[in-house]
Amino acid sequence: MSENLEVVEVDEAGEEKKAPKSIAKLEEEGDIAADYLEGLLDIADLDGDIDMDVENGRAMVSIVGADLSQLVGERGKVLDALDRSGVAERTIVIFIADHGYHIGEHTLWGKTSNFEHDARVPFFIGAPGSLYANGRSTRCFAELIDLFPTLVDLCRLPKPGPLDGVSLVPSLIQPERLTKNAAFTQHPRPAYYDREPDKQPKVMGVSVRTPRVRYTEWRDWKTGDTVARELYDDGQEPAEVQNRIDDPKFFREQRAAEALLRQQF
Repeated sequence: MSENLEVVEVDEAGEEKKAPKSIAKLEEEGDIAADYLEGLLDIADLDGDIDMDVENGRAMVSIVGADLSQLVGERGKVLDALDRSGVAERTIVIFIADHGYHIGEHTLWGKTSNFEHDARVPFFIGAPGSLYANGRSTRCFAELIDLFPTLVDLCRLPKPGPLDGVSLVPSLIQPERLTKNAAFTQHPRPAYYDREPDKQPKVMGVSVRTPRVRYTEWRDWKTGDTVARELYDDGQEPAEVQNRIDDPKFFREQRAAEALLRQQF
């Protein structure tokens, strides 16, 4: 662990703001990591099933925060270099991640879950030309499988045939246009079942995220029977702590999510 980890911020104009800070310095300035971890402990203690090394947890939260800050700075350097190269006007820029990351939420550390902290990733597309609404955000759902068909359209290449994803170009032109209305995630339990004696998962978790809720089913690996379900009101409670399954208040949202999930899986 580096005590001289540098945190770099970039302002809206893309100018780098030097801000070298060590992990220790980050904790001195309001002890954000400790406060965040304490909140996680409070939530987890409701179930009484947490087993977490607090000091290591504080360090990890600080490291992840510092890493993210530095990543923003590095991204700015790449874009500045692209501008200086003279080819920015004929270059498509994509910035994505393959998964999110838990730092104690739901008593989880790392990846491979069906929660929002893991399933949601950054997805930035910058396309040359005035046709595209660069610099704006959209509420349109997107999945990583949409990247290839989007690039095919942006590059004006022949479509190679049926694809799992869809082109997001309509939303790049009009951010208010919703190209798709849901996103799906799938993870087994145990997450790394190849390390288990029988090399098989016990259950498979399949999940759908709609504008209002996240709905997840856990299905027995051998029988396919649904053994557990989860429903979270992501519109009002994005932390996904309170399971609202079969809550009459969410009857319509749950039924719609169930239908979407069973069409996909």
